[in-house]
This record gives sequence, C-alpha cells and structure tokens, in this order.
Amino acid sequence: RPRILIGQGSEDEWYTQDKLERDREKLEALGLPFEELTFSGGHEWNSIFRDRCAKFLDGFSTDRS
Repeated sequence: RPRILIGQGSEDEWYTQDKLERDREKLEALGLPFEELTFSGGHEWNSIFRDRCAKFLDGFSTDRS
C-alpha cells in the first residue's frame, strides 16, 4: 500500500482547508494510510515541510531493511 504525506501551510490560499478535508475523506474511503502536516506558511516548501518530507522518505528505506 502506498503511504501518503499531505502538507498544508496555514496561510495556503491554493490548497485550502476544504481541499485538504476532501482529500482526507477520499483517502480514508479508499483505506489508504496517510499523514498530515500543517505548518506556518503558504503554498511553499519551507524548512519545516522539507524536514518532514525527509523523515517521511527515510521511513521507506528503513521499511525495506
């Protein structure tokens, strides 16, 4: 099963809370595991999101050991 990370900036005007909630509902209905991160900022790759993505991706390499 795929693992999914959803990131949303608290000031994001494109990926709104409504979009996040619709995506969450779709993923839950499909039974797909996902993680969410809300960070201070807009629709951007800031250091908080970048660090969380690195940890998320590191989890794939440790899953295969």
